[in-house]
Amino acid sequence: MDSDIPHSNFRDALATTIHSLVTKLATFPDIDHDPPAVPNPQQPDALLVLLPLLIVLSTFLLLLLTFLICVLLVRRRRGIVLRDSDGPVDMSREELIEGEGGFEGVESRWLEGVAENVQRDYLRAKDYQLQYPPNSLPTDITLSQFLSIQEKGVSAWSFEPDYETVNSLLVHARTEITFLPDPASSSCVQSNLPLPKLNEVYYWEVKMFDLPATTTVSVGLATKPYPPFRVPGHSRNSVAYHSNGDKSYNYPFTATQFGPVLKEGDVLGVGYRPRTGTVFFTRNGRKMEDAFVGLSRWNLFPSIGADGPCSVHANLGQAGFVFIEANVKKWGLAPSVGTLAPPPAYGSERGSILLDVGGRARPATDSSLSPGSSPHSPRRSRRRGPGGVASSPLRSSTLAEHPPLTPPPPITPIDEHPEGTYEAEDESEDPSQPLLSNDRVPPSPVASTRSVSPDAAIILLLPIREIYTYRL
Repeated sequence: MDSDIPHSNFRDALATTIHSLVTKLATFPDIDHDPPAVPNPQQPDALLVLLPLLIVLSTFLLLLLTFLICVLLVRRRRGIVLRDSDGPVDMSREELIEGEGGFEGVESRWLEGVAENVQRDYLRAKDYQLQYPPNSLPTDITLSQFLSIQEKGVSAWSFEPDYETVNSLLVHARTEITFLPDPASSSCVQSNLPLPKLNEVYYWEVKMFDLPATTTVSVGLATKPYPPFRVPGHSRNSVAYHSNGDKSYNYPFTATQFGPVLKEGDVLGVGYRPRTGTVFFTRNGRKMEDAFVGLSRWNLFPSIGADGPCSVHANLGQAGFVFIEANVKKWGLAPSVGTLAPPPAYGSERGSILLDVGGRARPATDSSLSPGSSPHSPRRSRRRGPGGVASSPLRSSTLAEHPPLTPPPPITPIDEHPEGTYEAEDESEDPSQPLLSNDRVPPSPVASTRSVSPDAAIILLLPIREIYTYRL
């Protein structure tokens, strides 16, 4: 009986445990026993590819936005204003003058505020350019001018003033210009040849050799014909940089502050790019920003003007430039030396037999006097043949002529030598030869030298001396 009690307790505990386990299993949700999906390695994850691209793009946009904000903050500082007129002037839109009333309004207001002589010169220049528009005269480089450039190089260019209209300037050594005081009007001078359009850049410089404070010098480019009484930049189809630091184009009321003021000793450079029509300036070897663009329609000539006394020297490429880049890239108008050989140096003719003999005076003994000649005879008497025709030893023949009935007159050749030489008049003929003879004596080789050129007489000089020595 006692042994049955533990067995019943064990059975009760086991049943309780199994019941609890069944209860717990009944409370769990249904589990799907499908096999897990295996990822396909052939389909890349789109998120892993797009995420780096989105990060890079957003970073770039953030940096760009930051840069633009910085630029706007810097440009909006005090004294700096963003305008459409900033930067180089587009000369293809030269007629678009900004101002109230357009061009006519700006012009009329400017004329009302200037002196009478300034108005007179402005209207005179307008009439001049109406009568002589740009390229009304042929300005293209001709074939002869091109060959001259090939032979002379940059020396083919020179400044040629119009002395008939303006007499207040002088040009020395082709490129040294002196402006004289002229209270009536300004003065301008242009080069004889235009700027070529073959190379990428053409460059030239002007040095302010003598520049008073009361004088304004204008250096730039202009078409031809151009009013010689107007500085470049103050009439149509011209641009210029003025010594007061302004730049202007076509009209005086277009002047705006562009660079520093020039003083005596400064060097102003002008560069021109034919392909884009861009004009830029340099000062003492430092390049400024581009001043004008779109100047590719006309042939342009280097032009220099002044409204008072001054002296400037232009360097078109005959010497080194102050602007280093122009020297390295050879931006001159042409090579400094052309194909034409320079003249020989002084003293190079020494040792030349031809120049030595032809250039010195022959001594008195080197004469071509023939026997029977007199140094004091002023005229030449020719031997007359039959019929009064003059005969020459070079064309006379004793076989073709009949002997004369009377003896011929004595021969008196030309006096070709200075006084003081020996006389052989008495020895002109052999004393043993009779004066009266029916047989004509043929002219001797000595006498025939009278009609030979001086060079041939020098060759026959030695036999003549020997004959004289033998006869004397």
